[in-house]
Amino acid sequence: MKYAMLVSLLAAISTNATAQNADRMNMAVCLDASFVKGFAVFNEFMEEWKKEVSHLSALDAEKYEFAGRDFRKEQMVATGNDRNTQREENWNSRNCKRFLN
Repeated sequence: MKYAMLVSLLAAISTNATAQNADRMNMAVCLDASFVKGFAVFNEFMEEWKKEVSHLSALDAEKYEFAGRDFRKEQMVATGNDRNTQREENWNSRNCKRFLN
């Protein structure tokens, strides 16, 4: 009985952590995409990003940030899009505005 409860609890924690990681990765892609909207939007997005990763170590926060950039670069290779076109597509397809206040 205790084992089943522990397994259920660990599964719930793992699912929650996975969802948080997916959201954070999505936000990292949007942070990269925000460059295409100009410095004002990028700076606003960067403030939201700092809030999102404030509890992480600087190294872990940078890993997510660079993963967002790397994802865009992989998309560019796959699609043949230039940087700004891919950023614009990511901004729109991921509804990045939702992260801004």
